[in-house]
Amino acid sequence: MEYYGRSVQQKEEIVYQFLKDHLKNVARLCEGFVEPISAPQIGTILGYLHDVGKYSDDFQRRIRGEKIRVSHADAGARILEEYYMHTKNPLYRLLTYVVYGHHSGLHDYGTPAKGMCKQLKIPSTNVSAWKEEIGVLPAISPQDLKLQLRGKEEFVGFTLQFYTRFLLSCLVDADRIDAQDFPNLEATKAMAVNTSMETLKERYEQHMTRLAANARESHLNQIRKGILKNCLDKGRQKKGMYSLTVPTGGGKTLSSLGFALTHAVANKQKRIIYAIPFTSIIEQNASVFADVLGKEHILEHHSNYENPYNKQEELVKFQLAQENWHEPIVVTTNVQFFETLFSHKATKVRKLHNIAQSIIILDEIQSLPNKYIKPCLMALNELVVNYGCTVVLCSATQPEYHKNKLFLEEVNVEEMIENPSKLFEELKRTEEHYLGEQTIEEIACKIRADRQALCIVNTKKHAREIFERLEGEENCFHLSTNMYPKHRKTILSSIRQLLKDDKPCKVIATQLIEAGVDIDFPIVYRSITGIDSIVQAAGRCNREGKLAKGLVYVFKPEEEYIGKEYLALTAGIGEMILNKEEAFLDLPSISKYFTYLFDITHQNLDYYHILQLCTDGIQNPYDIRFNFEEISTNFKFIDNQGYSLIIPNEESVNELLEQVRFTHSVQAIVRKLASYTISVKRYELDGLKEEGALRIVEETLMVLDDLKFYNEDIGLVIKKEQDDFDYVI
Repeated sequence: MEYYGRSVQQKEEIVYQFLKDHLKNVARLCEGFVEPISAPQIGTILGYLHDVGKYSDDFQRRIRGEKIRVSHADAGARILEEYYMHTKNPLYRLLTYVVYGHHSGLHDYGTPAKGMCKQLKIPSTNVSAWKEEIGVLPAISPQDLKLQLRGKEEFVGFTLQFYTRFLLSCLVDADRIDAQDFPNLEATKAMAVNTSMETLKERYEQHMTRLAANARESHLNQIRKGILKNCLDKGRQKKGMYSLTVPTGGGKTLSSLGFALTHAVANKQKRIIYAIPFTSIIEQNASVFADVLGKEHILEHHSNYENPYNKQEELVKFQLAQENWHEPIVVTTNVQFFETLFSHKATKVRKLHNIAQSIIILDEIQSLPNKYIKPCLMALNELVVNYGCTVVLCSATQPEYHKNKLFLEEVNVEEMIENPSKLFEELKRTEEHYLGEQTIEEIACKIRADRQALCIVNTKKHAREIFERLEGEENCFHLSTNMYPKHRKTILSSIRQLLKDDKPCKVIATQLIEAGVDIDFPIVYRSITGIDSIVQAAGRCNREGKLAKGLVYVFKPEEEYIGKEYLALTAGIGEMILNKEEAFLDLPSISKYFTYLFDITHQNLDYYHILQLCTDGIQNPYDIRFNFEEISTNFKFIDNQGYSLIIPNEESVNELLEQVRFTHSVQAIVRKLASYTISVKRYELDGLKEEGALRIVEETLMVLDDLKFYNEDIGLVIKKEQDDFDYVI
């Protein structure tokens, strides 16, 4: 009997792939993917065993057209579990998780009554044909792991669960590449052309030479040259953990790219990954990288990115790149990056093996959520110690995690800048003042008296109420996440043009504007918050150094606008620094702020006990029982209980919504609609339902059905308003 692995409809005939060919192809790909971290025979075993369950009469009947349901992942997993029971080699237990989860994701091991443990008791399918076609499995031993298993229990547990996730990534990517390759090698063709780091470095150097030739001599440009030299010099050093502490205006984007390209060539690393907390910065940085290196080498992966391709060949390449990150330069969100490191889902984990041997640049590192700091730092160190990565922690407000002893082991973090304190003094372009308590009317009055001013507050309600007090002011704008991304982008474009033309311009915004958005105001007001956020706000003031000094005013609003819980805590520590320190935005003040913050919150830096779950997975050296799904569920990088609401403010949105009725690829349309989508809370959704202003399209998409609830100045208008802290990812 011929055993088939898959069938594909081609024109008027069905083409079948032999199962043995699929297993051998996947094994070959897997061997290459695992090799930097493991002996290749581990990849061989995964490839040969993952679809053993297809050697069954039921599956062969199904593939030939019978409509029957067949599970095939459990057979290979059962074989591996039997190997484990016989040898007590813990590697086999890890491979059991991987094979069993190569479609459904990594499961909780559970108890004999539930979870993966129960599923492995399902009788195995016929494997004699598999043995005849594939042969004997290679032997493996714990020595085949090229991992440093550091002494403490929590390190061993974390390392092994991370490694299991890495193996799943290798198998899932290999399996899906071979599936996409049959019968026309679509995936192989899509990944065939990958420009070398040496070529990209040459392009970068040519670009920087042109920039230098056209740059005017100035004190600022001399400082930027020094920063670039520091980065390039460090780039020639060995892999490891680095920090880059540069204030706004120091040319951090191009300097960090120079470090990464130099470092990749020097250390034979294959990829550069920029992980950034805010989509606004991602779009800016990706645009800069595209100008320098060519758009075709940059993968931009975030929720607001619109697929620019129409041709089938280009579309295949783009979709594959988003799924497995094989491009040389990846620019993505912190959410995408960190959830890949902790997810149990096969689709999310697929790209993990391509993070190995990479340079990871984490911009605005201070924005890591406090309750996940320890797991995140553990994962970053794991990537450096065991996966050939270099990690760069970038910020104008370095949290100095290593000095605050937040890594669970001794970690050497090397600063790229020779003298950060001196650099901050040289690049200081603002004068700061603390105004104390201010009512809405008092702040509005001050802004009214200014020709150009930016006011940044913590909550959407506060932003709206200040904006309403300024009604009638010339060129006055409001920005918050109550406005869909394309609307915000249009307003930002108008603001930039007014500033460029030196026209009157006043903006009231939430914190979405303060990190990395390249606008330049002579005066900035910031409601009380953490010192790191105040520094970010100050970065929007006198950004280009056109004035001797810009003016930054920090004020304390009425209590209801401070925010809740964590924000109130950071604001409280911020206020303490403001009252104690004269120069409250210099590096010593920033350092004191983070020391106070981590001292107060140290018990909550692994709030959901993720590291303990990893430790608990090691019952003893021979019994490993990780609960991957529980770890993944506990790691939600953004705790946003929001619902997506589409604003049909343009005809193109209605056209896309119409297409939803006739497509099988709803997710592709949802991605295109992201630029017209806002996140709303449950109470806001309920309010719109009560008003009859909500429409459901194809049972999944929520659409605002009455545009009187969307205001061109302030976005979504809800009668039952709460004072929600505002952020954007």
